[in-house]
Amino acid sequence: AFLLRGTSRALYEGSWELAYTDWPDGGSLSRLSKNLANHRGVAVVLVRACSAESEVLGAVIDGLQDTAGGVTGNTGSYLIALWPTLETFRCTGKGKQFAYLNSTNKKQPRGMGFGGDHTGFRMWFSPELTQVQVSQTDLTYVTGPLLPHTSSCTISRMEVWVVSPPSPQPRMVSKQSSNSSVHSGNQRSGQKK
Repeated sequence: AFLLRGTSRALYEGSWELAYTDWPDGGSLSRLSKNLANHRGVAVVLVRACSAESEVLGAVIDGLQDTAGGVTGNTGSYLIALWPTLETFRCTGKGKQFAYLNSTNKKQPRGMGFGGDHTGFRMWFSPELTQVQVSQTDLTYVTGPLLPHTSSCTISRMEVWVVSPPSPQPRMVSKQSSNSSVHSGNQRSGQKK
């Protein structure tokens, strides 16, 4: 989490809450979708690959929700490779397929994807959340390798965190300014009579 906090102001200042993890929740797209429905904020999707290098990759998406086949997210979204190297792949401004999550609509691809389009996503999670497929390029995000030596892997671990914006600090009203506004209001109301 420490490295991720440095990639965005929202992640640095926000409050982190675990919304989904595969070990108690199982690999369930519908459970992930239901858990995200109860949260608002920036979603951080993290995956550890089941490989010799145990690569870690993911995505940071503002407002990731199950849209049953529609697009979610915005230009503040980005893809990340955390291990063996730390890289962020920000939006290019050319594409608008930030994120896709569909657990219910059987007429659209079921799964979770980032970048690309319905025919091929930059990063695609199977409906069982056991496999991830990646490519190095799409129109939405900057080109680069999410996985250094392969285009697909079995998922060893998966977590989805939701980062809520910090609570606004309560404003302190001084006693003097509070009394003056009340006093001024009384004068005005007295003048109208």
